[in-house]
Amino acid sequence: MNLSNKGFRKIARALHILLGIALILHFYTPLSQIKAFTLFISVFAIPIVSLTGIGLWQQPKIIAFLKGRKSA
Repeated sequence: MNLSNKGFRKIARALHILLGIALILHFYTPLSQIKAFTLFISVFAIPIVSLTGIGLWQQPKIIAFLKGRKSA
């Protein structure tokens, strides 16, 4: 499966926004008292939001690095 840059950005942006909303709910509502939700936030949401943020921010450099590795 070959994902275009535009497709990657759409998926990463959607994940980033949805999990960002989950983070907001965790910090500003009583949902933080639910252990399963807290586990989800700490194990999945924070790392994925971090990685998608870096991926969206540094996408051109990541693609250039990966293309350079393929030709070497």
